[in-house]
Amino acid sequence: MRALSIRRRLVLSYALLAALTVSVVGALALELIRGNLAQRETELLTMNAQAIARQAARSIQPVSDLYRLQQLADMAAFLGNVQVRILDADGNLLVDSGPRGAADRLMWIAPPNRPDFVGADRPSPWIIAGLFSRRMTYPEFEARLLEVLGVSETSPNAQIMVVERLPSPYGDQFIFSELRKQAEPLPTQPAAPALAEATRAQVRVPVELGNAIIGYVELSSASALNAATLQTAQRAFMLAALGATLLAVLAGLWVSRSLSAPLLDLTAAAARMAQGDFSARAPLRAQGRPRDEIEQLAVRFNDMAAKLESSFQALSAERDALRRFIADASHELRTPITALKMANELLQGPAGDDPNIRAEFLTQNATQLTRLEWITRNLLDLSRLDAGIAQLELAEHDVAELLASAAQPFAQAAEQKGIRLVVHPTPAPLVVRCDRARIEIALSNLIENALKFTPAGGRVEVCAEVAGGHARLLVRDTGIGVAPEDQPHVFERFYRGKHHHAEGSGLGLAIVKSVAQAHGGAAFVESAPGAGSTFGIALPMTVE
Repeated sequence: MRALSIRRRLVLSYALLAALTVSVVGALALELIRGNLAQRETELLTMNAQAIARQAARSIQPVSDLYRLQQLADMAAFLGNVQVRILDADGNLLVDSGPRGAADRLMWIAPPNRPDFVGADRPSPWIIAGLFSRRMTYPEFEARLLEVLGVSETSPNAQIMVVERLPSPYGDQFIFSELRKQAEPLPTQPAAPALAEATRAQVRVPVELGNAIIGYVELSSASALNAATLQTAQRAFMLAALGATLLAVLAGLWVSRSLSAPLLDLTAAAARMAQGDFSARAPLRAQGRPRDEIEQLAVRFNDMAAKLESSFQALSAERDALRRFIADASHELRTPITALKMANELLQGPAGDDPNIRAEFLTQNATQLTRLEWITRNLLDLSRLDAGIAQLELAEHDVAELLASAAQPFAQAAEQKGIRLVVHPTPAPLVVRCDRARIEIALSNLIENALKFTPAGGRVEVCAEVAGGHARLLVRDTGIGVAPEDQPHVFERFYRGKHHHAEGSGLGLAIVKSVAQAHGGAAFVESAPGAGSTFGIALPMTVE
């Protein structure tokens, strides 16, 4: 079974939470409404029952007038839409209006114009004559009323008005029908609409005469209005739950989109990394400080990706450096090894018997061995410097001390070649933060290179100057100079120029350049053919 995505689960949880919340609130609200309606209905029934009890007291004592009690019960039932039961003091039933709807017709009669009914200054009134129900036929009830009112069956002006009550969910509807007593039957009214299931309430109050209880009035209400009100409220809450659920789904879609989108971006970036693209990064939507946990996760992922990329770049650089080292070593070691092999073969032949030739070959072999030693010592270090993975021991050093220390080993060689080697003091105390051993190696290579290309009687100067926030360590000579076409290439490995065949490995100036760049500086040359050269390195300066 496929698991639901976070987005779908979030939308579903929003919808369920909204529906559950509205349902719980609706259920509580319906209970409150139901309780309030029941309380109000009970209070109303009690007041009506007390009013009926006051009227019933005169018809119970001294002798119960059942006809008047029945008319009172039916009238109250008709007007209040309730069931009225009147009991004696022992709880025995005297009269009962019947269930709701039993007494549902009221008859008004306008008697003929008679002085005892009508005054000289007013028209004939309508007289509420009595109430009848489906338990009593119309002619029977009419005859009784006409007899009580003293109206003859032949009275031409006698009019009868029947008021019929039709129940509905929100109250009763009254229909008035004017009838002729002698000929017209009771009209048939349209059927009442279907009512909601009624809620039933009942109260009983005593009928008192003085301090004695002579009976009881019992009112029962089967009100469909309360049920209809509750059904309406229930439908309203169902619609509210549906609307809230729909809004929750829309809100869930929007929120889940804002949550799942960065997760999908993070997943895509992780997939790219899994395929070997270590430059993949998760996009960040918040500027500055991450705004939520997902943004923080993306930041941490990008930090991890950057470190991984850096590590793999370092490994790649070291691998490339190793490859260059192997290629450079193969290239550079080939010449001395070939020379040693040829000298060894010649010494094994007849030339080995000649002491002078043997001494010459041994001297050449010693030179080649020295060259091999220098190459093996510096070639790997140069490759590491180029790859940026060499560890520098940085400390603050005085520039004047660096110049003197680098030049001191060459004083005797310069003297033997008849070259004047001069170290100029710095104009002011200068301090640079550097790896002293590597800077001295770089200066030694520059001084050695200057002595190599400066003829006897020449001059080599070692000095320093300040320019552009850098300390420039310079080696000037009065040698043969560097051709313009050679200057862009003099710091490349094994480059020896096109117009001379000087001895050397071709690595010295390459080491100078790598050391300067490892310190955040640069190597440079200023030269013209026949006018000498100035080689130097520029390092970030610290002023004491």
